[in-house]
Amino acid sequence: MQTLAALLTPTIGIAVAIIAFLQWRTAHQKVLLDLFDRRQAVYSKLETAALSLVTNKEADEECQLLTREGILEGKFLFGPDAFARISSFAKLVRQFEPLSQPERMYP
Repeated sequence: MQTLAALLTPTIGIAVAIIAFLQWRTAHQKVLLDLFDRRQAVYSKLETAALSLVTNKEADEECQLLTREGILEGKFLFGPDAFARISSFAKLVRQFEPLSQPERMYP
């Protein structure tokens, strides 16, 4: 009886440790999935802006807004390489901006 009681305590401790590890792993996977969802949202905004730029051949207000949002959100979600590509896309949008708003060029 004492042997059974002595073995029961470490067994419960091991079971608790396994459950704690599995909960930590689940929480970690949720964080990664949330990060993926946020990155996907930024990608979708930039993709919509690119499609708008290609179809309209100008950077309308929606394209500019989506690009700005993509830059602001992407700065903290992506690494330096991906953010450099986002920045180069934003520069391209800015080059098309005067075409869509000529009154700003010549007040």
